[in-house]
Amino acid sequence: MLKKNKDSIDEYFDLADFQVFEINLVSNKWKVTENINKVFGVPKDFIWNFDSFIGLIVVEQREEIKEKLENVIKNKENEYSLLFQIQRPIDAEKRWIASKAKVICENGRATKFIGANVDMTEYKGVEEQIKEKNDLMMTFLQVVPAFVFVKEYNGRAKGTYILCNEQVEDMMEMKKEDIIGKNDFQINSKEDALYFLKTDNECMSSGEAIRSDLVIKRENDESVYYDVSLSPYSNVKNEIIGVIGVGKDISSWKQKLKKIADLRKTAENYAYIDQLTKVKNRNYFNVYYDDIAEKYGNGEAFAVLIDIDFFKVINDTFGHIIGDEVLKEIGNSINKEISESELAIRYGGDEFLLFLEGKEDSDIEKRLELLCQIINENCKKNQLLLEQCMDDISASCGYFKISNSKLLEKAVVEADREMYKKKAKRKGGG
Repeated sequence: MLKKNKDSIDEYFDLADFQVFEINLVSNKWKVTENINKVFGVPKDFIWNFDSFIGLIVVEQREEIKEKLENVIKNKENEYSLLFQIQRPIDAEKRWIASKAKVICENGRATKFIGANVDMTEYKGVEEQIKEKNDLMMTFLQVVPAFVFVKEYNGRAKGTYILCNEQVEDMMEMKKEDIIGKNDFQINSKEDALYFLKTDNECMSSGEAIRSDLVIKRENDESVYYDVSLSPYSNVKNEIIGVIGVGKDISSWKQKLKKIADLRKTAENYAYIDQLTKVKNRNYFNVYYDDIAEKYGNGEAFAVLIDIDFFKVINDTFGHIIGDEVLKEIGNSINKEISESELAIRYGGDEFLLFLEGKEDSDIEKRLELLCQIINENCKKNQLLLEQCMDDISASCGYFKISNSKLLEKAVVEADREMYKKKAKRKGGG
């Protein structure tokens, strides 16, 4: 009976179309199917044993595979699985082999390996290509001057980072291993995480790329600005399951813009601000005339002309330094009393043009009366003016309602005429 079973096994090895082997560990005799010889590139009469088998494995793996097999025998394990590369003697071609076998033990010792091999070269080739492409992509991601990340919202993954480059580590001030596999709620503040979730959802729901500005506050209170582009990320079924983010630090660009804005503001300050009184100058009025007309030509604003009484006498009596000090106090008083939506201009010399909001003449009269009182009080508080023992500072005012934007110039002329009428009365004692 035993002999019959043995004959059937031998017959199976002769007929099998697989890479099947049986290794007697006691006698070191090997039985292999013809396919093993073909795959390993050895002749039919090749003598199989441990030394010849190890000799077929590529040099860099020989000691590793030998040690693994020795450990299997020593530890009397039930089975083993190996993946190794061989170099065929027939043509020097290298092939990847996956080997799995059952270990037969008798009387407390391993006596046989019975198993099969699978040629994995084709699969390993694909794997190597994928790895090569992944390595190439990661190399590209590391050298590209931008941060790149991929987040998945697939299944249980709710905004989980699955890929990022070193620039993301720098941006988040975290190591990659502390980022990958986590979502924004685990690594960012709740406020930031909610913002990222909102922008991610916006990108995925629209199916289109979006751009956003990101500001990150550092521990030293420094603000770092980033320009971020988000694109939807799809699986093989063309289902959107996440986002790909690409961005760069634009802090230096923002700083340059700020410098430009500051320089522009400084230039405008000299071009359009009267440096003595700190109100807008006549040049501003000329350049922005149309804008002023549109803003205040709505029937709810007045053109007002204010002229300091006896200002020439002040200059002639106390000198221009004192006259300039009076003008400073007037400009300061006006700037404090008008609202942000109103406008004050040094129209020329000691004459100021104001555009004040109001519907009724009585409203403007009350405001101008109060403004003249404030100017006088502020001049009296000025130590330099106080030392001159000056009389009260008074002003003559004229106003005219701007009925529409086309009549701005007429309103200014009429306000000026009204102001000079009052000034004439004051000089004549009327």
